[in-house]
Amino acid sequence: MMGKDMKRGRGSSRLLGLWLLAMAAVIGTGGAALAAAPAAGTIITNSASATYLDALGASQTAQSNTVETKVLPKAAFTLTQDNTKQGAPGTTVYFPHILTNTGNAADSFTLTLSAITGTAATSCEVYLDNGSGQPTGASLGSCGSAFTTSTLAAGADLKLVIAVPVGASATPTDTASLTITGASVADGTLTPIVNTDTLQVTNGAAFSIVKAISGASSGPAGSTISYTLTINNTGNAAGDVTITDTFGTANAPTSGLLYLPGSGRWSSSGSTAMSDASDGNDQTAGAQSIDYSFATTGTSATDSGSAGKLTVVLHAVAPNSTQQVTFQVKVSTVAVAGVVNAPVVGRSQTTNQATYSCPTATNASQTCTTTQVPYDVTLATGVVINGSTSSSANGTGEPVNIPSAAAGQTVSYTNVVWNTGNSTDTFKLTQTSTDFPAGTTFLLYQADGATPLTNTTTPPIPALDTDASCVAPLLKDTVLHRCGYPVVVKATLPTSAPAGGPFTTVYTATSNNDPTKSDTVADTLTILTAAQVTLANDAALALKGASAPQTTLTASAGSSVTFPLYIASNIADTYTLTASQDNFSGTLPSGWSVVFRTPTAGSCSAPGTVDNTVTINAAQTSTTTGTLVSCAVVTTSASAAPGTQPVYFKVVGTSTAVSIKQDAVTIATARSITLTPNNSGQAVPGGSVTYAHVLTNTGNAAEGGTCSTVVFSGGDSLSGWSSVIYYDKNNDGTLDSGDPVVNSVSEIAAGGLYTDGTAVTAQTLPVGKAVRLFVKVFAPASAIAGQTDTRTLTATVSNSSCTAAVPAAQTVTDVTNVNTALVRLEKTQALDAGCDGTADGAFGAAQIEAKPGQCVVYRVVATNQGTQQVTALKINDSTPSYTTYSGPTVATLCSPSGSADSAPSVGGSGAIACGEYTLAAGASVTLQFRVKINE
Repeated sequence: MMGKDMKRGRGSSRLLGLWLLAMAAVIGTGGAALAAAPAAGTIITNSASATYLDALGASQTAQSNTVETKVLPKAAFTLTQDNTKQGAPGTTVYFPHILTNTGNAADSFTLTLSAITGTAATSCEVYLDNGSGQPTGASLGSCGSAFTTSTLAAGADLKLVIAVPVGASATPTDTASLTITGASVADGTLTPIVNTDTLQVTNGAAFSIVKAISGASSGPAGSTISYTLTINNTGNAAGDVTITDTFGTANAPTSGLLYLPGSGRWSSSGSTAMSDASDGNDQTAGAQSIDYSFATTGTSATDSGSAGKLTVVLHAVAPNSTQQVTFQVKVSTVAVAGVVNAPVVGRSQTTNQATYSCPTATNASQTCTTTQVPYDVTLATGVVINGSTSSSANGTGEPVNIPSAAAGQTVSYTNVVWNTGNSTDTFKLTQTSTDFPAGTTFLLYQADGATPLTNTTTPPIPALDTDASCVAPLLKDTVLHRCGYPVVVKATLPTSAPAGGPFTTVYTATSNNDPTKSDTVADTLTILTAAQVTLANDAALALKGASAPQTTLTASAGSSVTFPLYIASNIADTYTLTASQDNFSGTLPSGWSVVFRTPTAGSCSAPGTVDNTVTINAAQTSTTTGTLVSCAVVTTSASAAPGTQPVYFKVVGTSTAVSIKQDAVTIATARSITLTPNNSGQAVPGGSVTYAHVLTNTGNAAEGGTCSTVVFSGGDSLSGWSSVIYYDKNNDGTLDSGDPVVNSVSEIAAGGLYTDGTAVTAQTLPVGKAVRLFVKVFAPASAIAGQTDTRTLTATVSNSSCTAAVPAAQTVTDVTNVNTALVRLEKTQALDAGCDGTADGAFGAAQIEAKPGQCVVYRVVATNQGTQQVTALKINDSTPSYTTYSGPTVATLCSPSGSADSAPSVGGSGAIACGEYTLAAGASVTLQFRVKINE
């Protein structure tokens, strides 16, 4: 235990860094993110730390181990709604229901329809809902049967309608009822949900009212929706009915809808508008009349709509007749994205439902409901690509024109992609046409004109500038309030291209939110002039061109080679030389460099001063013979891998003449290893401390295997001290019983892991791979406080048949100070499924599993394992991501209680602490709290 704890103390910068990252993640997580239920498979991690003053008054820090909780799938669903409907004998009544998967994983559901009870009906069938409370498709099941739905993703829903035929001989005293029961297939212990449908028979007026959308049932924020209320009197007498509907911020879930004044129409009066005022009967048609009114509770100047309550009273509706009332609402421009109760990228759902009077002889105030009518608010998507840096108006600054350029030159166009939609979006650029000369290469760059545009796709571009989100390098349209991103198109013209023009290439920007939305821009070159310069490795110009390496030289990693550069130009000019790893970004491989030096006595055997500019004078002009103008000294990276690396050289004149050639450097094998880090720690007399080190192959050839191995050596500086080297076989960062003692890489067998989590190749350390080693140092019982032991660990490559030179040995040191005041932290956890504060099992450091809504109890024990007391001890912890604090109160948080104990309120999140304490040798302090996983 002592070794594991000390490894987590000051001597382990790696684990401390991981803890700091974890804490930063907790601190930097906003409330909305913390409130979201984690998806199944999420790993929740937590660790603690402690600070204290040792016996000498020095500040010390101790770090606990990290514990993990894996989030399990949790099934949850809703089934709505209970319905009461009226019907006349011989008619069919429809009962709507919606099943929604509110769990954190995909699930399917069993739906069971009971047999009908009562005398008003004897059978029923269930169908998919067409969106307005009417059946569509074939029957899914009948009363007295059950069926299983298809798999529903988390957040998805299934809309159903149950059709019940009313018996032809039913009387007003007859009723019928049935239930539909939903149950999760994934979790059979989940409590089923039951909806009840009640049928009432009437010989008087029997109203069935269906609410539906006239037109599309989805659209962007700001759309106008036309609703139709279809009122059917299927009874045997005329009657009155009162319908109410609510809209606006005070009337969830319809907060995204605003009523449009003056939009009401009645089918009996055609296109005549009804007054929104409460002024009695608005219109009359024969014996029938309508009183239509809207009571406003708030208005929106931006959306030209109103919040409030719509009331429609129809008088003397004849039996077996149908009336319709239509009106319009506006989807607020600030309607929230994300399906209600189940976020889905790119959509939001606004549901509306009306109520109407359906009195009975015993309940004159009874009301019934129409079907729920969902409207999917889609994200509006749009794009303009043009040549303007300040206006998103389509066509502004188009075409993007460059008047002239020479063959071999690279010309740059700035095409600005403007997001004209209402949500953040990225846009993919594709070249859809070009008539530039054959061999022209086109490359897309980010706004800086130097960094390639990854996957030819822009970074995220915000929709509007209302929150000052158009920050550099984004451009801003201050008139239309849109953000744009400049994309630099670089066209490199072939050196062999003849004079001509004009030329045009067209780029299309396509939304990734909606690939049907795109726009194009034309980039043009008016005049192309012929190339007048050639770059080669020889005077005869035989070694020229960029299609393949003309000269290939061999170098070891970290060394230099020199390429002679000749220029043939038919004009006197001054040229600038540059180098690149490709054709032609102007960048070199990481760690590589190129300098251009002047020739000495017409030779590159001993090049002179650095100068990347050269001059061809009138006497040197030629199209067939080159002049030696520069010696390109290429220095390779010290970690360059074996192989051949292309190197391109480019010459550009003040007259814009350009020539590019390709050479190459072949890298020889170079071997090297690193061993890190140096550590320091503390131990008590008779105790131990464990240090972690990482051995990495930083060369370009594998170590170990058949031609070499890496041997470990070293020892302690003080007499009586001892130490052992272990290999972290399972790569968990902790010295375990299964971690073997090793003295060389050849003793590392298959079945273990490298530090990147990949499987070990027995006795081998491949290029770029690393293994973790532990050095466990034992202090003798006779050790004296203040003593310091230095333990060295050296990794030496033992060569047998490898051909390349042996890499230098690497050495690290572990410095251990004897301290009689030493605090160790141990963190364990246990499941508390019922969140009652009592652990369901034993505490441990191993990973546990929990579902959303369940609790995890954390226990942190700080023990003074030294021989002298410590002071100002404080234990620090925090609620991890995806959780909230669940208890206990601060009074019972720490044992014993401290003067500075603190914790968030239940349901909150943040820091948790016990402190401050004076802790005698051998004494302990325990912090125990629980967190609830978001659901």
